[in-house]
Amino acid sequence: MERRGNASGTTSVAKDEQELQQVGVVKERERVRWGIVVLLGVALVIGTNAWLRRSELLIGGSEVIGGNPPLPALVALIFIIVWNRLIPQFAVRRVEALALYAFVCLALPISKYGGFRAFFPCLTVPFYFASPENNFRDLWDSLPEWMVPHDRVVIRAYFEGSPNAQVPWEAWLTPLVLWCIFFFALYILLATIVKLFERVWIEHDRLTFPLLYLPLHLVEQKPPRDHPPFFRDGLMWLGFSIPTIYNVLNIMQSLYPSFPALRRVYDLGQHFESMPLVAIRPLRIYQLPEGVGFGYLVPQDVLFSVWFFYFVLKVMAVVGAMAGFKFQGYPYPHEQSAGGYVAMAVLLLWAVRHRLREAPRWLWAVLVVSLLIVLGFMVLAGMKLPMAVLFMSILLLFAITYSRARGEVGFPYTWQYPYGAQREMLFWLLGGTGLLRIGDVRSVHLLATFNFLSRHYYPNLISAYFLDTFKLIRIASLPWRPMVMLILLALPIGYAAGAWAHLTTCYNIGAHMLEGGGGRGDY
Repeated sequence: MERRGNASGTTSVAKDEQELQQVGVVKERERVRWGIVVLLGVALVIGTNAWLRRSELLIGGSEVIGGNPPLPALVALIFIIVWNRLIPQFAVRRVEALALYAFVCLALPISKYGGFRAFFPCLTVPFYFASPENNFRDLWDSLPEWMVPHDRVVIRAYFEGSPNAQVPWEAWLTPLVLWCIFFFALYILLATIVKLFERVWIEHDRLTFPLLYLPLHLVEQKPPRDHPPFFRDGLMWLGFSIPTIYNVLNIMQSLYPSFPALRRVYDLGQHFESMPLVAIRPLRIYQLPEGVGFGYLVPQDVLFSVWFFYFVLKVMAVVGAMAGFKFQGYPYPHEQSAGGYVAMAVLLLWAVRHRLREAPRWLWAVLVVSLLIVLGFMVLAGMKLPMAVLFMSILLLFAITYSRARGEVGFPYTWQYPYGAQREMLFWLLGGTGLLRIGDVRSVHLLATFNFLSRHYYPNLISAYFLDTFKLIRIASLPWRPMVMLILLALPIGYAAGAWAHLTTCYNIGAHMLEGGGGRGDY
């Protein structure tokens, strides 16, 4: 077994050297000016959140930080390339650009739609929308004052806008600081869990990391043999032009309806109108050129399984209709997917069970401490420990599967999981009566408060970016300790900038008017 490990390690080193040659990153460690990386990273995160306030929160219709990888991270790399060519004497080094890319990818998810856009409504909705009919007052009473302001004036101004357009920071300071501790502990917890798997997934399983091809080739120093430079590659420009033309045509059609364009979605299900084939609905074909492009980097067995199991799901629906099944939600794709996520995570844990013993003690210590802080926060909020442990266990299992799938498949979409299923699985497994046995009514109420962790994607997405970051550290030979400090800095910077962007916008125009209005307070 020892020889196998050494052979595997030798193969891994050789493979990493080959990857370094392919992307043009120098194997010898190039000195990183960390001050420049931090300065550029902080400026980019703050600037992105300022951009987010206008184009995403005020106007709506676009996700500034959306996409995988996030658009600002790629824009930063392109800007660095232009800067280096125009002002070479003040050039940003390749390793600095990759470190900046990792920093931005880790700092921005908290500001995305699945971050603060989900977090603040889960805190404030019970206070503003409470009525005798919905019993939200009971949920209100379940939230301690240190978690969210209990002042009706503060909450009303959040939804309707403040008369002076000012944020009552004195009311929000304590909740924001305490929630930052929770987010930071969760952030560290997810990082340590991914770190436990990193060596096996990268060295042994040889995950391909398709989403890293683009940033690595953007900053390549020299192209591989027989390949032109990235921006002089005709094949690259051909691939770039196809989705660009496609999207420009669709944008023009949205502005001018008579403008010809290719449709984004084709609904084939409309052609099946009689039983039992009507059960095939919905059957939609989406035209996503970028998905086809990334698909070329995905293993063929994974590509086949996507189509195969989608076909199996439709066959199950038709067979169920033939058998007379009229169960709501059959064939339960959401529930099946949730079960698959948990089962996959269990199999991944089983596969690395022997390697887990080799993990350094400090890593286990950090994992245990961060987990205790997360669970302690939930218990102090009023949730019973058994329910907190079960809920957090499901969240972590989902994060393991999601990060593994992103590293292997590289899907450029965020919602590749049964959203909300982490919390719903508690009800599926135990039912209302069973939940009350391991908790109480207040614990069930608090599940709604922490629902932003399951209904949206923050734990999953940040885990995937941690895995990408660990891969970048290996490929670019980035020094480990400074990168750890950079990783630790990313969350507080992103948290502060995101909280500022969202609260200042809501108290300026009111949460009801986000993205042009809707009256739901973004809930």
